[in-house]
Amino acid sequence: MVPYNIFRDGGVTAAALQYLYLNGSAYGTNSQRIAHADVAGDLGKYGLRSPWANDGLSVDVGYEHRAERMAFDPDSGEQSGLLSGFGGAAASVHRGLSLDEEFIELGGALVQDKPGIHSLIVDLGARLSDYTTSGRATTGKFEVQYQPTADLRFRGSFQRRSAPRTSSNCTIRPNWPDHLG
Repeated sequence: MVPYNIFRDGGVTAAALQYLYLNGSAYGTNSQRIAHADVAGDLGKYGLRSPWANDGLSVDVGYEHRAERMAFDPDSGEQSGLLSGFGGAAASVHRGLSLDEEFIELGGALVQDKPGIHSLIVDLGARLSDYTTSGRATTGKFEVQYQPTADLRFRGSFQRRSAPRTSSNCTIRPNWPDHLG
């Protein structure tokens, strides 16, 4: 051991500093893989439209699978917690999650080109998500767009998500990688 003595003249030597130096490095990766398929169509081609609109209704039905992985590998210097200004020890993390979703969206004009209504559009959507970390969740949306003229549009929407009560979605954890399962 080389003494480090700041209270004596010449007590801080190159050898003393070298003894105190500790390098730290880490390697990390994040990856996401997505498989997505959907079918969208204009139902107006088949006569599905509002009697007060020119454009037909539209639909989009689909499925998506996502897989996410995170890996973080600190060296022994970072794991020791002895690095100055680092804020504490770093832990290795190797976590991931996957998700399967089915969805449907339906929308279109209810009224077009009528007195006081240039356009009145409604969009509906539903999504069922199945997470490997927390189970199933459902999401829904409802949106209305009203255009009294071509230059002015009002839009209002409502979304709702319901998910199973689990410890991961009812608490906030300071160590965010734990959320990855």
